[in-house]
Amino acid sequence: MTLWPKHNAWPRKVLWVADLLRLVVWTPSEIVLDVDQVQWVHVNLVGARALTIWPRHASLLAEMASDALQYADAAGTHTVDLPSGVLQVQGSVVTLFLAGILGEQAWSEGEGKFERLAESMLAARASLSPGKPG
Repeated sequence: MTLWPKHNAWPRKVLWVADLLRLVVWTPSEIVLDVDQVQWVHVNLVGARALTIWPRHASLLAEMASDALQYADAAGTHTVDLPSGVLQVQGSVVTLFLAGILGEQAWSEGEGKFERLAESMLAARASLSPGKPG
């Protein structure tokens, strides 16, 4: 018995807005990240256990290791380096509670990494030839 007749062109994989996650990362002093319509979240838990959270994941409370957080939304895949904290999954909301305050270097999104690399390369080049224009 099939639920959908063959003549019905129902897509095999439909991603509804209700089937997306909300990702919230915060410290006691500020909300660091608040992203809606996240497709999945990948974290590393204490004990070297990797976990990918998809929509409709079971409720969970766990300790997150100090490592990179990855998530995907409509703009693509993003990576953020975070200190250890507590991970909570409840309904469609994934919340990370961090104990410390994050500095600017905690973010390692692709553009930020490239900008820091370019700045350091230009500084190194300038220090090698101070009298010559770059």
